Amino acid sequence: VYVILSLALLSYIGALLSVGYFTDAVLYLFGVIFSYIFLNLKVAIIYFFICVFLTILASFSYLNNYLTYSFNINSYISQPITWINKYILSTVLFFIILVVIKNYIEEITSSRKDLIDTIEHSPVAMGITDLKMNILYINKKHFETFQFELSEIPTIDIWAEKTYPDESNRKKSYEQWEDDLKQAQQNGKESPRRLYQIHTKYGEQKDIEISFKIMRNKIVAQFYDITDKIKQQKQLTETIAENNLLIKELHHRTKNNMQVIMSMLQMNKECSNISEIVIKIQSMALVHEKLYKSISLSEIKFNEYIVELVEMIIRDLHYNNKQINDSVNVPDSTVSIDVAIPLGLILSELILNSIKHAFPKKDEGNISIEIHDINDTLQITYTDN
Repeated sequence: VYVILSLALLSYIGALLSVGYFTDAVLYLFGVIFSYIFLNLKVAIIYFFICVFLTILASFSYLNNYLTYSFNINSYISQPITWINKYILSTVLFFIILVVIKNYIEEITSSRKDLIDTIEHSPVAMGITDLKMNILYINKKHFETFQFELSEIPTIDIWAEKTYPDESNRKKSYEQWEDDLKQAQQNGKESPRRLYQIHTKYGEQKDIEISFKIMRNKIVAQFYDITDKIKQQKQLTETIAENNLLIKELHHRTKNNMQVIMSMLQMNKECSNISEIVIKIQSMALVHEKLYKSISLSEIKFNEYIVELVEMIIRDLHYNNKQINDSVNVPDSTVSIDVAIPLGLILSELILNSIKHAFPKKDEGNISIEIHDINDTLQITYTDN
């Protein structure tokens, strides 16, 4: 900066001393400064040396005038040199101005291209309209979100008709859009995000948040697709509600299960084989074990529970080392805890009775269990031989 200022002052002083005109001196001064500001240091230095050359040329011109008038020599040489000085300097400044204008246009063009590329590849759906509600541009993400070509939605009115099939919803949404547009025109700020239920070209409804800003008499709108986010929030809310319900029922169910255990102990207080009571309690505990491993926390896999229950009872009870073979045919479905616990107790009692009384004189026995779901009713077929 100091170098440029020094060169500019030298050009100014040199022009005053050689040419003698203030306007020429100012032309020299600002020519150096503008060359540096709008172009670069190299151009400014070149311009300075042009000024030095013209200053020297002008000095010779005035010296020529002095010699001409002193010795009465023809003055045809001095006058053209002065005009050449002005023409050269004016021509140089003209080209500098052209270069500045050219660079400015290229910069604007480049900035505009970068802006369009940024909008086109934006992860957010965007559209541009004029104040007469003509849609001028939509980016790639907008097409991916709504599946409309620009030619299919030339105006906001046509866009509203195609994306809001319900007339009352369309009218309400359009009124909200107009209110936000008026506020944006008044305060010059971006509108707040508003949630709209918008239909795509093929009828899919999406939850879209829309905001926009007015820039140079154009409305630049942004469309944020939060459909998946709302679905996830809804699923999370349902999961929390389900868990809360399960927690509320936990103490009640535990109390009921303890009551069942107490009743079994009262009914079997004269029984000498405590293992039978343990089996029934284990059938209840197995339901809770399966429940805790389940994804839903309210239902268990029916087939897994029954198969494991039968194997557990046969494994834990060995009456006279008899070989018990089991056959289980249960649908591969889920069942609630309120069904699984009483069903497990019923099957436990049946298997215990079969082992104790069905094959008293046999070394081997067979137990068959079939369960079918008929019109939301479980049909149990139990046989032993």
